[in-house]
Amino acid sequence: MRKIPIIVLSALLAAAIVSLVILYREYGKTRGALVAGEQKLVSLESKVAELRKEQDVLKDHARKSEEYLQMLEKAKQRISELKKAQDVNKETIARLEEQLRQAEEKSKAKEQTLLSLKEQLLAKESALRELQACSGLKEKIEEMERRCKEKEEAILRLKKDLSAKDAFVAQLKADLADATSQLASLKERLTKDKKERDALIAKLQSELAKTSSRAASLEKQVAREKEQKDELIAKFQAELQKAKAELLTLREDLAKKEKDLRTLNMRLLELKGQRAQLESQINQMKAAYDAILSDLKTQIQNKEVTISKLEQKLSITFVDRILFPFGKATITPEGEKVLAKVGSILKNVKRKQIRVIGHTDNRPILPQYRYKFPSNWELSAARAAAVVRFFQEEVGLDPRNMEAVGRSFYEPVGSNETEEGRAQNRRVNIVIGPKIE
Repeated sequence: MRKIPIIVLSALLAAAIVSLVILYREYGKTRGALVAGEQKLVSLESKVAELRKEQDVLKDHARKSEEYLQMLEKAKQRISELKKAQDVNKETIARLEEQLRQAEEKSKAKEQTLLSLKEQLLAKESALRELQACSGLKEKIEEMERRCKEKEEAILRLKKDLSAKDAFVAQLKADLADATSQLASLKERLTKDKKERDALIAKLQSELAKTSSRAASLEKQVAREKEQKDELIAKFQAELQKAKAELLTLREDLAKKEKDLRTLNMRLLELKGQRAQLESQINQMKAAYDAILSDLKTQIQNKEVTISKLEQKLSITFVDRILFPFGKATITPEGEKVLAKVGSILKNVKRKQIRVIGHTDNRPILPQYRYKFPSNWELSAARAAAVVRFFQEEVGLDPRNMEAVGRSFYEPVGSNETEEGRAQNRRVNIVIGPKIE
């Protein structure tokens, strides 16, 4: 019977080990699933990174197309500036032609004035010759000579002025020739620039049409690919969230299983400790049983004391006559000796719980004792309390490990119809078992 607790503890220990192995396997599976989930998460993150790189490439193409369009806009602005410069050159040539025309008109006016002066000079010379032919007209001749001299000076001045005008006209003609040359050069350059401009405009328009078509195609392609990439990103993000949720669940399960594993390990250690403690207590109980059998051999032979082992407990039963006088709760000297022997043995048993139970037969309390014990309840409880008090005061057992209980005549072991049965029912039972913390 002593082996039953050990067998039970061994079974519990084996069950704990099996549970530990099962949990360890589940832990391995969960950890594998966790690693697979992390690898899947890394793969999804890599795919998202690749999609983002492709999106950046498409953005770069779109940016280059925008730069090309900006270059075309700058070329248009340059053509507009050339047109403005051409208009300015036309205005300059028109102004120079107008100045040349005015100079030619002034030159013609000076020539007409010079012709008029020459005609007057010829008329004066003719008159002078006529005067010289006349002898009496000397004074008039002198006057005429003086006037002629003045006229000649005026003609010289006019000639000088005419020379200056001729020089100015020559300069104007030179400027006109230079302006004409510049105009021809500008016209040639303008024609060349116009051809180049027309060719450039045609080329730019062609390239613009191609670029616009390509840009529209690229925009559609970018929009389509962006939509596809967005769908893929949304799909991958959903899968990523799902994988993260699964990973979180797996981690929670893993943490729970690790916690259960730690709990089982702690429980296993507790069971091992309890097993060792129980084995120690069983050994102590066995030693106490053997010691009591040896010390109370006479009382056992006289059937005054009965000892039995009940699983993890030790039960010692005393008939009332060895411990108490009839109808009283005072321990007899012989009872004190017996209890002292039992108490000294129990003192060596560690971590014990002692329960003292008083029992009576069913006969009513005699009238002379009813003042103290109105019923068998009070008598049975008083006898149990007397034994506990003796163990505490005389033997030195810890009162925290003891309890006294009175059961009256409600737990008989014999028939209350016979004297022998009633004698068996009048007893004190001491039950020693392991203390439950």
